[in-house]
Order: sequence, then C-alpha cells, then structure tokens
Amino acid sequence: MVLLKKGAEILYKEKFEKSRGVKLKGEAFSNVVKNKSQEFKVITKSTITRVLGTSFSVIEKEKSKDVEIFLYTGRVLISGNDKNGSWSLVPGESLEYSKGIGSIKNFNINLSFETGNKFIDVDNLQVEELFDFLKK
Repeated sequence: MVLLKKGAEILYKEKFEKSRGVKLKGEAFSNVVKNKSQEFKVITKSTITRVLGTSFSVIEKEKSKDVEIFLYTGRVLISGNDKNGSWSLVPGESLEYSKGIGSIKNFNINLSFETGNKFIDVDNLQVEELFDFLKK
C-alpha cells in the first residue's frame, strides 16, 4: 500500500515480475508486505530505499534532491544514487540525505498517524515536540 501526499506521483510497472518498485516524486507513506525473495524499492532523484516488508515514509523535497526517510516498522537500506554511501535504519530512525551526505536522527514514532494511530497522547510531551509534530 502506498499513500501519496498531495501533489506526489509514482511510476511503476503494471506487473511486479522480477522486482517490486516505484519511482517517487514528492512524499509517500508505504506499507510493504514482506516477501523475502523480492525486495521493494522506492527510487527518488537522489536515493534508493530497499525493503523486504516494512512501513516507512519517503519525502523528496520540492525543487531539490534532498530526501528524508522515516522508518516506523521493520528495516530499510538506503543508498545514494551517487554511490556516496549506504545506511540502514531501525524503527524510530530517520535519514536526511542532502548533497551526498546522510544524517541519521531519532524521532518519536508515536507522534505519527502514519503507523495507524487514530489518537496521539500529548500529555507527556514537551511543547517543542508537539509544535514540531503540528508543523509537519
């Protein structure tokens, strides 16, 4: 399942015979069914994100090659199209990729509707954390 944000586009083959994958322009959340024999790829202008089964978001910044990837479940492997490195994420980590440089950061997976949350408990949050979430 791929949920596209407003203005996002994906290109894909009609049938996933040898590989599963999409080319992404914009922002999308993906929930990929596990298939050990066939990885799923999300290709942007500057990165390739590979998964076997997981949920994650890929955000390609408008009018640049900057990309952010947020992992909610499972594992992902990310590489730069320019061959400048590769990174592996675990749930609660994100990668910011800009100009060939990747930076891994932690984020609160409970502050997301992407994981299927219908409600978010804000009682124990710091105000800055809540404002960041609301801004996004």
